[in-house]
Amino acid sequence: MVEKTISRRELQERINRGAIVEYEKRPMIIEQFGDLIETLKTMIAAQEARAVADLSRSQTQLEVIASLQTLIKKDAGVTKTPPLDLAPLYQVLAEMKESNHHEPVDYDFTMIRHGSGLSPVAKVEVRVVRPTLN
Repeated sequence: MVEKTISRRELQERINRGAIVEYEKRPMIIEQFGDLIETLKTMIAAQEARAVADLSRSQTQLEVIASLQTLIKKDAGVTKTPPLDLAPLYQVLAEMKESNHHEPVDYDFTMIRHGSGLSPVAKVEVRVVRPTLN
């Protein structure tokens, strides 16, 4: 075979006139593909080890839960506890409510201006006034 470079257009024209074109089959080589496969194998092995460890932990947790359920069921009917005395709690809550109660307070403001009253306030006097019922 003679090797000669031709354009795509010229190749298409020859094919249209009946030329037979054969392409050389070259094996595809991907650089570092073997390293990728080895890395994936290592990752799969590590994942399998984690899965085994997770399964072991899950089994242990299931055993602990089963033991606790057994203990709870065993104690459920045996011990009877008296109702809790909540009187001290009620007393503390009542004291807290009483300490948070405040009488309403009103304020009386006196603004002292100099001159015609259009100037800014020169002095503000504030005093607390207890409300009175009329």
